Amino acid sequence: EVDVFFTSCDEAKLIENTLAPGRVWRDYEANENVAHGLHFLTRRFWRSDGRTRLFGVTVSDGAFERHLCPDSHADGPNKVESKFMAGEVVDLVGAGDSFRAGLITYLAVHLDDFRKGSINFAEAVQMGNLFASLYIKAPLGDRYGNIKPYETMLRIVRGGATYSTFEVLQAALG
Repeated sequence: EVDVFFTSCDEAKLIENTLAPGRVWRDYEANENVAHGLHFLTRRFWRSDGRTRLFGVTVSDGAFERHLCPDSHADGPNKVESKFMAGEVVDLVGAGDSFRAGLITYLAVHLDDFRKGSINFAEAVQMGNLFASLYIKAPLGDRYGNIKPYETMLRIVRGGATYSTFEVLQAALG
């Protein structure tokens, strides 16, 4: 059983093509494919056992999430557009890994709220967006230099600002 699962749009297609072949992905718009892939994954892997679930698919400008709370209330797919996309990408390698690192960091800090289903799901995804943005825009010799202590990162996520340049984001991080 899986409680938390995030993958890229392309990976979601690969998973579905392996487990339930037949969809002709090119016949649909990108957002339709994301929603379809997310519904496929949740239908296949969610259980109604009183546990919180959070599944998602990352896209170039954020992520779509779908969650299930312990009371069996499901919500989504909801798009969480990244507020941190400004600036030039240095290297996309590691974008998904760094996104998941941010998401999991947030979930670990707020684990009790996650278990109760009272976590701010969009904020959790936005933390993933922030980690990914900082990682893919960092110099190759210092990929972790922009990652700050958790409370600083959370302040940025909760601040609500959309950053016009990467330099403005870096200045806000201190």
